[in-house]
Amino acid sequence: MLLVNQCKAVLKWFNFGDLTKEQFDALILLSTIKLSADETLRARILQKIKQEGDLVCFDIITDCVEFLTTKADCRVLANDNVHLNALQKTQQERLQSRMHPPSQQR
Repeated sequence: MLLVNQCKAVLKWFNFGDLTKEQFDALILLSTIKLSADETLRARILQKIKQEGDLVCFDIITDCVEFLTTKADCRVLANDNVHLNALQKTQQERLQSRMHPPSQQR
């Protein structure tokens, strides 16, 4: 009940008529991101909303996708087991290396 009363109080002074369609879309986008793991993403969206004068929701979505992609790439590169551009031996090469120790190969 306390939350409902707080929302009613805030909605009384908030003027939805001053919002553009793009600003409203951005706020809806922001309200759908609820996971605590996405806190940095929410902060990024709020910062973007605050900075942009002529807000375009599509630009915010594009920025979020780039941010999440970069974050995922960093996690992959931070993994010690990643071998970028590593060539895999064929099954026949693996069998030959088992049958002939390196000292016998030429």
